[in-house]
Amino acid sequence: MPARHNKILFALFIYCFLLSCSNRGPNRNYSNFEENLLDGEIVLQSLDSLFNELSNIQFNGLSSIQLVAYTNEKIKETVKGISTQNILKEIEAYYPNQKRDFGFALTNDGKLGVFSWNTRMGAAVDDIKNIVLYASKKEVVPLKLKETSVLYSDIRTVKTIKNETVYLFHVKDSMVTGYLHRIDAFTIKKGKMVESYIFPKNQYFITSTYPIENLGLKTQLSLEIAGDESILLKPEKWDSGIVYRPLIFDGEQFNYKVWFTNALLGTSDFNRLPNSTFLKGSLRPLVNIEKDKLNSYVFPDNLKITQQHFKTTTKVSITHRNLKSLEINFKHYSTLVGRYDNYLFFSEIGSKENNLLTIYNINEDKVVLSNNMAKAMIQEDTLIFAVFNKAKGKYPIENTNYNPGLRTFPGYHTFYKLYYVGQNPLLLPINQKRNTL
Repeated sequence: MPARHNKILFALFIYCFLLSCSNRGPNRNYSNFEENLLDGEIVLQSLDSLFNELSNIQFNGLSSIQLVAYTNEKIKETVKGISTQNILKEIEAYYPNQKRDFGFALTNDGKLGVFSWNTRMGAAVDDIKNIVLYASKKEVVPLKLKETSVLYSDIRTVKTIKNETVYLFHVKDSMVTGYLHRIDAFTIKKGKMVESYIFPKNQYFITSTYPIENLGLKTQLSLEIAGDESILLKPEKWDSGIVYRPLIFDGEQFNYKVWFTNALLGTSDFNRLPNSTFLKGSLRPLVNIEKDKLNSYVFPDNLKITQQHFKTTTKVSITHRNLKSLEINFKHYSTLVGRYDNYLFFSEIGSKENNLLTIYNINEDKVVLSNNMAKAMIQEDTLIFAVFNKAKGKYPIENTNYNPGLRTFPGYHTFYKLYYVGQNPLLLPINQKRNTL
């Protein structure tokens, strides 16, 4: 018999077995099982026992496959046997008390919850199972959810302008090649959870992924809901550090936040301080001594910065009477180009179009961010900068159909506004009608 026919028969066997497995299984008394689920703690104890059985099953033939399917059916029966909203709230209260082999999340109002687990059934059927329970005024009912191979870990909500509730299901998952954080949006229609296309490019989901070497930054690289849950922060990995692109829910969709300006940015806006290499908007040093490969700067508050340049590297020393002495070692030739409050700005000579700009926090003795920029100017706690576009072209063009994050001018620059102060630096594209660099 061809191998293809074998696979089909195996899949059909699993399907037919699942239809009848609720009446089969080991000699275990499940009579009136649901009636014994008096509160959330008892439900969790029952589920923990079933998942312990599921994890201890050894695969050694057809009987083990039957036992896995049977145990999953009992798990589904237990979940669907939850009959009141109070039980859902009690499960939420007790769930974090220990590590469990299944996921559970509940909305803030306690009306909608999801149970997620790995069925151990393999690719022949559903490897991941998600059951959604909704507490209506009279009862708790299961809602059909599109089958998907992800485990949900949290649920948030937003209201549309039509007063419809959109449920934001969070996925956080480590993979062999990296890390995934995804948010899926659903609404309730006729007893089903249906996709709600509220994210950019008319998608019902938004993702943040990054390679395995960045797993140490997973808390920073997660999609985060902020404020009243109508603000979404999408992380973006820079050369050094993480910035966040805010999306705002307008009652219909999440859109990238844009900084609008009527003033057209041109070359003169980025001119350095007169007779200086410091960025426009920077605090200017009182003393600037340049001698061979040694540079010294003294600011009005007596902060002293000394740069020692070597063939390809730079060593920076920072001293002040109220600070311990600090030292920064740059792997490439770099120079101080700006200061605002406790932040220093260093420029590393890069390509013809872009240089690497590094922002350093003196108080925390760490690099906040670094990224390639063609031009930059400081506006107190924000940085306005331009990135050179590698696309071909000679003249700037009109901005007729603005699309945040995608707008470029062939051969010229894209502008951004960076709020670099704080734990979550925010990055906003700048919308102006014409690029004049």
